[in-house]
Amino acid sequence: MSDQRSELVKYWDDEIQAGKQYRKKHAEPNTWTDYKNYYRGNWKKSTDIPVNRVFSFGRSMVPRTYFRSPSIAVTPTKPQMDWHARIVETVDNYLIRELNLKKTLKRAILNAFHSGTGPIKLGFDSEFGYTSKLSALPGGETVTQTSEKQERTRIEYRTNVKPGMPWATSIPPLDIITPWGYSDSDEFPWITHEYLRPLRDVSADAKYLKEGREKLKGGYTRDADDPRAGEFLTSGGNSTSPLCLVREIRDKKYGRILVMCEDQLLLEAEDELQVEDLPYEFVIFNEDPDHFWGIPDVKMIEPQQLELNEIRTQAQKHRRLTVLKLLYKKGVIKEEHLTKLLSEDIEAMEVNEEEMLQNVILPLQNHIPPDLWREAQEVMNDFRETVGFSRNQAGEYKGVGTPPTATESSIVQQGSEIRNDERRDIMADVLVNIVRKWNQYIFKFWDTEKVAKIVGPDGVQYWIKYNGAELAGEYNLQVDPDAGLPITRSLRYQQAEKLFGMLNRDPLTDQFKLRQLLLRQFEWVDPSWSGIVNDPSKTPQLPPVEPEVEAKNQKVVGSASRPLALKEAMGAGG
Repeated sequence: MSDQRSELVKYWDDEIQAGKQYRKKHAEPNTWTDYKNYYRGNWKKSTDIPVNRVFSFGRSMVPRTYFRSPSIAVTPTKPQMDWHARIVETVDNYLIRELNLKKTLKRAILNAFHSGTGPIKLGFDSEFGYTSKLSALPGGETVTQTSEKQERTRIEYRTNVKPGMPWATSIPPLDIITPWGYSDSDEFPWITHEYLRPLRDVSADAKYLKEGREKLKGGYTRDADDPRAGEFLTSGGNSTSPLCLVREIRDKKYGRILVMCEDQLLLEAEDELQVEDLPYEFVIFNEDPDHFWGIPDVKMIEPQQLELNEIRTQAQKHRRLTVLKLLYKKGVIKEEHLTKLLSEDIEAMEVNEEEMLQNVILPLQNHIPPDLWREAQEVMNDFRETVGFSRNQAGEYKGVGTPPTATESSIVQQGSEIRNDERRDIMADVLVNIVRKWNQYIFKFWDTEKVAKIVGPDGVQYWIKYNGAELAGEYNLQVDPDAGLPITRSLRYQQAEKLFGMLNRDPLTDQFKLRQLLLRQFEWVDPSWSGIVNDPSKTPQLPPVEPEVEAKNQKVVGSASRPLALKEAMGAGG
């Protein structure tokens, strides 16, 4: 058995090394550190005046790409699944908020910006591999999240990884290893996540083989000077908190998960998370036509960024040369006269009459070449053309020249939005794929009864009891890519005004609240404006809402303490 494990470890070690060579050749990870340093504002010492367009573009691109309020719309694929779809939608949107998926998407976008690829890892219950055979503890946590010792100390610390819940987290691209030669993640036969983990936590993890854990030494320590793209990997160091380099392999061919560390096989088991392909998603905005690894945005704008820095540095040096400088004959100007020359006070100076003034003093004149400014504008035009980002998208005003007409601005806006829409569409697909896999985990692992409040097909609110198996099925998931657009005060007013025009004098609408909604849009001017509308009990009323209609709209069937079963609710709702 030991020999078989050794052969298996050697096989996977060879595969992983080949994958690293493939990444090194086609993804050029050694340049990612430079791209991140540009973003951080860390430039070479020869750069006196940088113009950090990498940072400004990154900070403008991220908020235009992610979803400020991500949500999913779920529709059934079969008529009898309408109730199920409503519960799934409620659960999905709760998980998106509860597990802070927006933060994960933002970090993945930033990774894609710097490294071309933003990996997102999915899981259930445990960050470092889920095994359903390990039972839950009385406090709700599972054995996979705590040590096997009696005190049950935590060995996992990520906040958005909760017991009995699906999760998704962004991971550094340098920690992902893919098979050699594959150009699409859909065809990967395996994928590896390589990460550092404290030796004490790996040794206490009950899902790993005990004989393998006992042989670990933890040969890595934190070292900020390590050349591995800013990460902390140094072999053979001594530390009070040694780290283990763990390799977690998802083998699609055999449906297995394998965990290796220091030539030890710690885990080989069925991968229960391979329910809809591998538990990974990738954010790639600029796909390579032949290889999996995407092309970083920073790589495309790096030449213009460095050229712009050089132009501004040269302009600074020319500006310094324009400061008054004199060549004068030795002994002609006394030291106290030089002090007067540099003083801000108006003072007289004596004139040496022995020689002609022009023969003893020669002023040096210089100027800033105007070509530098024109060159900078050309570089900025190249930059905007490369990234497809106009002045307006960057939040800039055009400083000089004739302002564009409304038609020209509209054309530029439409052209720019094409590329922005493509990025948002990519993020919408990633969000849908994440939630789709989450749903499969829910259907498979949520075997205990849970409760949700939904609005049924009849418009009535219901408290429903359900479990994962009852919800299992295929659903249509959809997200609006425009959900990433900012909701401005003006937009809120327009929507309220449109709603008021649609529902004004509608007998089924509360007219008092409708008018209050419209007037609240002006509370930034004066909070008392919403009090303009008189209390309906003191004013003539519009035609009242029929009592049975109002009762039906406000009725809640069941309660949090006594919810209806799913089949019971389907019967009650018709």
